[in-house]
Amino acid sequence: MTLTDLEQQIAPVLAQLEAAWNAGDAVAFAACFTSDARLVAANGDYIVGRGAITDRHAQLFATLFAGSRNEFTLITATDLAPTIAVANARSTLQAPGGPLAGSHPAVLTLVLVQRMGAWQIAALQNTWVGEPWH
Repeated sequence: MTLTDLEQQIAPVLAQLEAAWNAGDAVAFAACFTSDARLVAANGDYIVGRGAITDRHAQLFATLFAGSRNEFTLITATDLAPTIAVANARSTLQAPGGPLAGSHPAVLTLVLVQRMGAWQIAALQNTWVGEPWH
């Protein structure tokens, strides 16, 4: 797959998310987001702000998703303005145990902003494919 210039700029953000998730590093995970970012989790929880995203993921990495792996793959990115983009990505979460043990595919929608030359996530919607929460 050949990436557009914009996709080449956005792809490293997903790589950082993936590396942070796979390291169980909530601080590094949340660093990919703006300070006032919005995140809608796969179960519908609405999380506002980098601090809350850090806290939520620290809890998840210590409990439900301890030892999990996640792979993020960019589908597409489109510029909405010179420093604003919308992107879609696939993720595949591999949870080793607990009530959500197994593989869980998802589709993400992200709004990203470029500030001082760096792209960050301003909003993320995580939608699991299927019904893992039942």
